[in-house]
This record gives sequence, structure tokens and C-alpha cells, in this order.
Amino acid sequence: KSKQFRLQKMFGVMPKTCFLHLGLPKTASTSFQHTCMQNKILLKTRGVIFPIFNCIAANRNKIINHTQPIVSLFTDKPENYRVNKEWGIYEQIEEINKSYKKQLEHYLKCDEDLLFSGENIYALGEAGLSKFINKIRENNFNIKAIAMIRSPYSHLCSEIQQRIKRGEYIDLISLNNSIPKSFNAKSFSQARRARILKKVLRKNISF
Repeated sequence: KSKQFRLQKMFGVMPKTCFLHLGLPKTASTSFQHTCMQNKILLKTRGVIFPIFNCIAANRNKIINHTQPIVSLFTDKPENYRVNKEWGIYEQIEEINKSYKKQLEHYLKCDEDLLFSGENIYALGEAGLSKFINKIRENNFNIKAIAMIRSPYSHLCSEIQQRIKRGEYIDLISLNNSIPKSFNAKSFSQARRARILKKVLRKNISF
């Protein structure tokens, strides 16, 4: 980008762009995040910053899935957030969220465009997601968001596989096309996730 373009951004003459990659789950988001991490210098030469967070309490120095810090910051009950429990940091969450907030504000004050990626940011729900989006806009950013939608059957197979790897028990759901009463398909719904994103971001997101 030209020097004039950078100066215009610095003095707030023109808005910056915040690119949001919002999954959805099981669409190679982790691969995308690692690619961004490996090419963060190249991205910066093109005027785009890929934020890297840290959580000292959890001994995590390079958090490149932005779901973790963003959900922890903008959910109503961060102490109940699954990742905070898994990392064993829910008892220190107030201090940790202060650190996340400081890191986020540092990136939001930069002059370059930003690229956030988090396949489970939708889990904030309408209220939490709106708070996050408003925080970005308050710092003179336009928003361009994208979400990938995987075919329902392929997505279901992949997500069930992932949950089994994490130790969850899931009843057999096929062979004779019967679905056990204990199986809750709602938690796998991509339409529900997409509706939340579309309601908050409206014309600023494409699928």
C-alpha cells in the first residue's frame, strides 16, 4: 500500500478493515490459522496484522485460534467457558481477561488492517457477538466477515468423530436409519450457527 494510504489511515481519514474468519467448525479453520501464523510477516507487508495472543497462566504463548480470548472476553460467564475450564484458569479469569483485553486493545489501536479467525466465536450468541463487533467498530474498522458451510452429512460425521476423540460417548445413530432418543441433533446444527452470525453481521458477512 502507498505511503499516502498509510498516512490517511494513521490520521483517521479513512477506516481500516477488520477481516473476520468465523469458521464454521470442521471447515479446516485450524489449517487456515496455522497458515496465517506461518505467513504473518508476508501479511504484514500487505498491511494486514494477524493477532497472536498469550495466556501466561495457562502457559500458552501463541494463541492463534482467536475463539479462546474473544469468547472469554465477551461471554457473560467466562468462568464457565469450556476452554477456561480445560486450561484450569477459571479461578483466575478476572486477571486473565484483563490481559486479553489489553492485548485486544493493542491490536485495535494499530494502523493496519486486522484478521481474526475463530470457528467458535458464534458461540457467544447474539449479545456477546454484538459486543465484540461494536468493540471493533468503535476503533474505526469496517468489517468483512466470512464463514464456510460444510455439507450437513460430511459435517456431522466429522464433528461426531472429533467429539469421540475428546472422550464423549455418542450413541450409534445409523445402520437402520434409526435415531436414539438420547441423540441431540440440535447441538450439531450449522443453520443455527449461521443464523446467529447473519443476524449480527447482516450484509457484512458472506457464506
